[in-house]
Amino acid sequence: TGATEILYHHQRKWGAISGKLMAHKQETSSEVFEIYTRMANGDAFPWHGMDAQVKPVKDATFSKVELSNGATYRNISARGDEPGRGGNPQFANLTECAHYGDGNDPVGALLPSLKAALKHPVGVIIADSTPAGPSGWFYEMVMLCLKRQESGQPQDLGDWTLLFCPWWLGHDSTKPFASDADRAKRSSRRGRARDGRVH
Repeated sequence: TGATEILYHHQRKWGAISGKLMAHKQETSSEVFEIYTRMANGDAFPWHGMDAQVKPVKDATFSKVELSNGATYRNISARGDEPGRGGNPQFANLTECAHYGDGNDPVGALLPSLKAALKHPVGVIIADSTPAGPSGWFYEMVMLCLKRQESGQPQDLGDWTLLFCPWWLGHDSTKPFASDADRAKRSSRRGRARDGRVH
């Protein structure tokens, strides 16, 4: 949800910009899109002096939200007929993009439409994923970012930045072991136990 929060606040701050959400499957895309919609509907912050009587969401369907400031956000799936094609969004969230695959190339289809975001002064693209092995577009982008960071090469507008945010560092993603025996069993199976918690 971190990417969702960042992009929602980005739309609120900058106004009439458009964006896309694309997940590896429709269920995930719809789930993330619902989080965005709930966040927008529950937003009471007076953005740019907005009247409290003005509802934050002007219109919402299962595939598009239009905010009262003219910003729009579309929900698409990597499994669609023409994933990511069309439009010139200024921001995007490619979620679980290491798992897009299945013979088609949704990232290849989506990236040309994101050229505006790559060079736009307020453009933002967030590609997040759980790992899926050492291959594919997401892996290549991670390796490219690591290489640039290790070389000390300066970053240009439109370059990707690597942020590693392991889920197991969040205490809301862990729970205490039921017993010492449970800890030993899980530790040997998963090879990881920190601070007496299951990760």
